[in-house]
Amino acid sequence: MKTKTNNHKKSLEILRNSDFSVKKLVTFTGREGYGATADVYWKNRKVADFIDEGNGGEPYVYFEWDEIKNAT
Repeated sequence: MKTKTNNHKKSLEILRNSDFSVKKLVTFTGREGYGATADVYWKNRKVADFIDEGNGGEPYVYFEWDEIKNAT
């Protein structure tokens, strides 16, 4: 039997070795599951807000385009 790769562990390894980081992570129970909000940083600059409302819909990422332009 083949063993499956744990994509969660691989994803964490990739993120830990990158210029991205997450701060102010908050998790909660929404109407249809778990939700989360967080600030996403790239090279120590806030570049996005992450929001999963826990209502069964898709998560949202709101980018801060001025910060991204100034960081490159």
